[in-house]
Amino acid sequence: CIAACAQQPGTRMTVTDSEMRECAELVLCREGASVYLDKCQLTEAKEVSCVSVMDDASIIHASNCTMSSAHQSAAYIKDGSSLVAKQCSFIKSKLHGVGVSGINSRAELTECNMSENLDCGVFASGGCSIKLLRCHVTNCVQGG
Repeated sequence: CIAACAQQPGTRMTVTDSEMRECAELVLCREGASVYLDKCQLTEAKEVSCVSVMDDASIIHASNCTMSSAHQSAAYIKDGSSLVAKQCSFIKSKLHGVGVSGINSRAELTECNMSENLDCGVFASGGCSIKLLRCHVTNCVQGG
């Protein structure tokens, strides 16, 4: 199951001061949709990621949120999609804190924490773009 899914152009989902936990995936944004998360706790994505963004023009804006304990990455951005996060934590996941892949995929992270992930705190591949400003990346077990 997916706790929240937004898809198709023009679709906008806003989630404020909420908790999502113990689903296969917690927030999925795709096919050009937009998701706005504020003061949310996303915990225990049992099969995939706490937050997944995919497909051109899909975007998640997150502020003051915690994404933790994902089976894969706390946040995963691919296929030309975007994540813009401020004062968020992407922690304690079995893969990356934030993973970004694919041409035109991007993540802009301001004052974020990517700590205690089993692989990389931040992972980039395949022609993507990542910007970090005043972030903390610590205690990665295997990666960097």
